Amino acid sequence: MIRKSVRRVLIAILATYWISMYVGTHVPKLPSALAEHADKLLHCCAYGGLAFLLILAIGSRRPISFRQLVFVWFLVAGYGVFDEVTQPLVGRHADIVDWVADIFGAAIGLLIGWPIAARGESWLRRILRMPKPAKSDSHPET
Repeated sequence: MIRKSVRRVLIAILATYWISMYVGTHVPKLPSALAEHADKLLHCCAYGGLAFLLILAIGSRRPISFRQLVFVWFLVAGYGVFDEVTQPLVGRHADIVDWVADIFGAAIGLLIGWPIAARGESWLRRILRMPKPAKSDSHPET
């Protein structure tokens, strides 16, 4: 079980990341120096990061089951659909290939995040570079 302080940091990072993704994909399209298909790599990385952070946040509360892993993949895939469908509202275009890159990235993020979340607090503290809590006589936070 992960302490509340680590869980709070993970949730804050996740919320900031998700809001940034939404804003970044819903501003009117700006001219880009990226190659024509380079945005697919950006989609893959962005949704991989989202799935990774989601699975870490869920894993900070309890051990992750395969059912939860599948749920997170469908949640991220569903958000990808929402993202693509709402982009025309701001002058961008929806693209099924972008969504395929989203779900591929989500799968990669889950494959990387699941073993890290399963290892528990020590790995997460190392990743987040958080110091170990001071030992006290009171019960640890849950």
